[in-house]
Amino acid sequence: MPKITESAFEEIVITALEKIAFLFMEPIPLDEAPTSLELQTRIQFEGPFSKGSVQVLADLSFAQEMAAGLLGVEPEEIGREDAEAALKELSNIIAGELILRLGAREDEFYLGLPELIPTGTTLHQKDQEGDSLWFHFESDEGRLSCLVSVQEED
Repeated sequence: MPKITESAFEEIVITALEKIAFLFMEPIPLDEAPTSLELQTRIQFEGPFSKGSVQVLADLSFAQEMAAGLLGVEPEEIGREDAEAALKELSNIIAGELILRLGAREDEFYLGLPELIPTGTTLHQKDQEGDSLWFHFESDEGRLSCLVSVQEED
């Protein structure tokens, strides 16, 4: 079973944002990472040899800027609901690319629906045994963090 590397996952996130919303992010070190972000989404996946989840967390301002890029409108025209929907779509895109790199072309994978995690919920921790990777990004538009957790199945 292929494994995902830190650099490959970082590339997935940066490329997705550049392609779908014309946003350019810079990775930031863990000691400069935000301690909390307003919006959280999670999407789960499962395949024959692994299962896991992708969590995406963002500032509201960042999610509004991303939604504006997706929809081709000004950020001021974006409300919270559209920002949340854009963040869920980003979760979906990231998880879809991740499972392709984990072998979905050769094996059957299940990809769940992205869900919005209520504000104040602390799910941005490792929620299962296995490998977890944290990534933090920053741009002029705001901050974004991603957590990917993968557990190998027997």
